[in-house]
Amino acid sequence: MPVPQALREVVHGDIDMLMVIQHPLLQGKTSYSQYPVDTMYLEAYHSKQHPSVSSIAALRNQRVALLRGYGYGGLLNQLLAPDNQLSITIADSHKQAFGLLAENKVDVVINYRRPSEQALSELQLNDVVASPIQSSEIFFAVSEKSGQNLQLVKALDQAILELKGAQFKKQTREPL
Repeated sequence: MPVPQALREVVHGDIDMLMVIQHPLLQGKTSYSQYPVDTMYLEAYHSKQHPSVSSIAALRNQRVALLRGYGYGGLLNQLLAPDNQLSITIADSHKQAFGLLAENKVDVVINYRRPSEQALSELQLNDVVASPIQSSEIFFAVSEKSGQNLQLVKALDQAILELKGAQFKKQTREPL
């Protein structure tokens, strides 16, 4: 299910829970777990010969592949902004995006680490390196319409603590 659809459905109560970054569209409409489930890493993938990419601004005048349906942790509008002068190609799959890179049709693929590692392995692309762009913690978001959102979040937090053990120290954070 595409992320925008999943966000709408959790807000409307059609689904009870998602694992997502803290998203402004969910503010006041979901309850987040206190502890992150995992971390997502957004990276710029390019050939070893291409200069390292440290920011969106460093992509200026580059040919960039993006994946259809991704919001890139809130960076999509920045990536699409005309001021960046990016030549954007929208790919329908991770493998397609990296195929474009292998064929030198794009200079950079913006993608998340785990699906990128899988696509690069399947395509046997060894001369591709990653430059970090952003990392985002992933939380459980439970719909306020579920009726038992606070109890469910409490149980999820307890389960996260049990699974992750001493890896976590109690954090205090403000929701978005």
